[in-house]
Amino acid sequence: AELAVSKKAALGSNNKGDGVAGGRVVVERHTINGLNQRFLPLATSSPRTDGILSIDDDLMPTCDVLRYAFHVWQEHPLQMVGWYPRQSQHGNPGYNHVLTKGSFFHRKYLAAYGAPAVAPAREMVQEFLNCEDLLMSYVVSNLTLGLPALWVDAGMPYEMAGKLFGGHAIHADGSFLANRKTCRAKFTEMFEPGTLKTSSMIRYGHTEWDKYYTPGPNHGPGKSKSVVSTFTSWVRLGEYIDERLGNLRDYVFLNR
Repeated sequence: AELAVSKKAALGSNNKGDGVAGGRVVVERHTINGLNQRFLPLATSSPRTDGILSIDDDLMPTCDVLRYAFHVWQEHPLQMVGWYPRQSQHGNPGYNHVLTKGSFFHRKYLAAYGAPAVAPAREMVQEFLNCEDLLMSYVVSNLTLGLPALWVDAGMPYEMAGKLFGGHAIHADGSFLANRKTCRAKFTEMFEPGTLKTSSMIRYGHTEWDKYYTPGPNHGPGKSKSVVSTFTSWVRLGEYIDERLGNLRDYVFLNR
């Protein structure tokens, strides 16, 4: 395992990752102060593990909570797995993405997020200092033909009252919700129609690790049909994703 901390470089410092504890902890010092940087690792500190845990500096999950979520992701490595489900389509039941403030996903999606075709969306994230979690969800869902995110309900991480590396959130200017609404509209226009798929599946681990729970009528319509049925196996879907990632400069993710 490796821990990477992404932060803006101090004045006069270089743009290289600082290795700590024998290279197991890497501090990335970015010259740009923005939220895209959490998904655009420096070349000097590219992740070496397939599984990426994206987590904010004010979350403190217990080891059991982390272990269980990682266990779920290992079973579903092509999906985003997280603790914070959200529904971007108001009025619809269920959820269609999980926040990257606390989620697992495959490292190959970092390359997709940084693809040239996604640059206009990243510019919006930089302008608003917001919506990077939405954009990553759109990118992953677009790349996987709508494979839905998976909500893990196995105890929520403890959220601290203040930020670990500063007193205020990077986007704490009062326009958070309005900007997210603008992002949703623009991302929906830019990406293929129906990119984010609604799900009502919850993976819980209070007593049984390997059981799914479908919420009642107030929480969604039931199980979502998996796009894996389009393929003969998870392996073939993984190969398809790898093929789309084969040449990011030639492949157009967006709906042109």
